[in-house]
Amino acid sequence: MKTYIANMRLMAPMFRLPWLIFAPVPSPPLPIEILSTIFAYIPPRIGPFDYNVGTSTLFNCSLVSRAWRAAALPLLWEHLHMGFDKNGTHEVLRQLTFSITNSLPGAPQDHFHVLNLVKRITLDSRRSVVPVVLPTTPSLNILQLFSPKQLQEICLHYTRLNAELFSVILPIVFPNLTRNLRHLKFYGVCESGTDGDIVLQNLPATLASIRLVGDDHSKSIPASFSRVFALPNLRNLALWHIDFIQPQELEQALRAWGPCFRSLDITHCRNLFRDSVVRALADHCPNLVSLELAIYPGCPNVYQDITDVTLCRLVDSCPDLATLRLRGVRGVSDAFLVRCASRARAMRCLRVYDPQLWATGKGVLAVRAWGRMKELEIMRGGFIDEDIEMDEGFVSAVEEMAEGMTLCRLGKREIVPRCQ
Repeated sequence: MKTYIANMRLMAPMFRLPWLIFAPVPSPPLPIEILSTIFAYIPPRIGPFDYNVGTSTLFNCSLVSRAWRAAALPLLWEHLHMGFDKNGTHEVLRQLTFSITNSLPGAPQDHFHVLNLVKRITLDSRRSVVPVVLPTTPSLNILQLFSPKQLQEICLHYTRLNAELFSVILPIVFPNLTRNLRHLKFYGVCESGTDGDIVLQNLPATLASIRLVGDDHSKSIPASFSRVFALPNLRNLALWHIDFIQPQELEQALRAWGPCFRSLDITHCRNLFRDSVVRALADHCPNLVSLELAIYPGCPNVYQDITDVTLCRLVDSCPDLATLRLRGVRGVSDAFLVRCASRARAMRCLRVYDPQLWATGKGVLAVRAWGRMKELEIMRGGFIDEDIEMDEGFVSAVEEMAEGMTLCRLGKREIVPRCQ
């Protein structure tokens, strides 16, 4: 019967039979859960303060129907980016703040407001070229409307230019709005001084990941910085451009975090490129998933003693290690590549950049452990024609299993996966 109807539909235009024209059957509406999953793939995720006027795809989706609105609003309001500046977006922010704060007074206790959907906030004053005057910052009113356990992620972009502004905002946020905080990103921590102490002294025990970014010109860190290493449930730690951390503090923290610790990113921190730090990871963090160590060329006064023996020990002790990025680390050798190619079965990304790299992959004849590898780069950097010449046996072994890779470069050789 179904085949008959289908054939008749095809023949209707041919014989111009109006009685065979079928009316379209409306499709059933999708559940909100499925719509939410679909909307989560809409790039980029833009906050309502930036595109509340309707230029966002997600915003337009929220206008289609009630079901689409119910699925889109939690994503649209999930992240609020509060920029403290005096350009056009500041006026939009002021108007939205007026709308939000004036719609809440007198509302019943069970009244639902979109502000309840906010899970992440960014406090950013980088665009301001002059100090922001406190009475002209409507974001202060919004911060006071959040509930204590509402926010899960906070991103701070601190600038000394607006230290007076942050000295008012930070006590509102910490610790009043951080009882359920899971993720913290703090840019400009080295120049934050006593304002940074407000943040670091009130770090909640719920924190699972933290990223602290300083700069190359800072001469000190907040007095409460060691509070970071006392967090009981930390899983992911990123330290960028902070020169005043002692390796013993980090090693002791790694021993305390133990099997629960998942990822470490140390970028341009002059005191932390120590063999003892990598050894602490190998000995106490067996569930490590990601490790990034980066020393940029031209960075003076960097002492490093990381050896290939300890890197091999790390690969043996952390079977779930999926991402390993080493930039400027001198401990990469042929012995390490042999061990990594034979033991690192969970490895998906291995990137080695070192201007003084001498490892060529000699002796690496089998890379069966790299069956799940997606990105593989071993190089000195710079122009590809001037890079190191890798061992032919190593290159051939990689070429045989490069089909599933998205990126593969070995010295001068750039391997194009067969599937491409």
